[in-house]
Amino acid sequence: GAISPERFDRSTITAPELQSDTRALPTDDYGAQKDAVVDALFGQIDEQRARDREDLETRLMNQGIRVGSEAWSRSIEDFDASIDEARTSALLAGGQEQSRMAGLDNERFRMGSDQLSYNNSIAQQGLANERALADDQDRSRAGALDETYAERNQPINEISALLSGSQVSSPNFQIAQPSTMPTTDIAGQINTSYQQDLAGWQQQQNNQNAALGGLFGLGGSALAGGVGPSWLYGGG
Repeated sequence: GAISPERFDRSTITAPELQSDTRALPTDDYGAQKDAVVDALFGQIDEQRARDREDLETRLMNQGIRVGSEAWSRSIEDFDASIDEARTSALLAGGQEQSRMAGLDNERFRMGSDQLSYNNSIAQQGLANERALADDQDRSRAGALDETYAERNQPINEISALLSGSQVSSPNFQIAQPSTMPTTDIAGQINTSYQQDLAGWQQQQNNQNAALGGLFGLGGSALAGGVGPSWLYGGG
């Protein structure tokens, strides 16, 4: 009789075309965005600075404090220090905006890489499922073949046993166990390469942030030493 199931055509199983991440890592340091924030805040500070300086001098004169006196100089120095502090805060705000923009870009890149890895994993799982189905059908066919051969050979086995006086042997069915085909973790390799590149990019961002932190430390030291506003905005 016919052997069932039919042989599985393994030529129909083809490896999926895995996706490769061809995107370049983010290279924008967002200096333009940082400068835009700093310039906007500096403009507000400078605009307010002129009015506040004039108001301060008017109050001092109304209090009878003479120009050039110790009290006058101390008040002006305190005012200049507050301006320096405001400008340092503006620089910090610019750096925070720079870090925020870089973080958003990094997150978008990471999400794209995760989606790519997921798509490749699904494709590889599909290939594994097809191979498992082929193996199951191969085992079923091997069992059907064993049964067919046993049915065909059993009468001959019985006749031979009667003629020779030997024991009639019972059929022994064997189930084929095909070897497992290993798969390559392409998605894992792609993700590993991305993580290495991303680590280098993040280190570069950390170095830039450390340099910016050094600038703030310099500004704090200057303020502690009584330096006026000219070290930041170039004016007297």
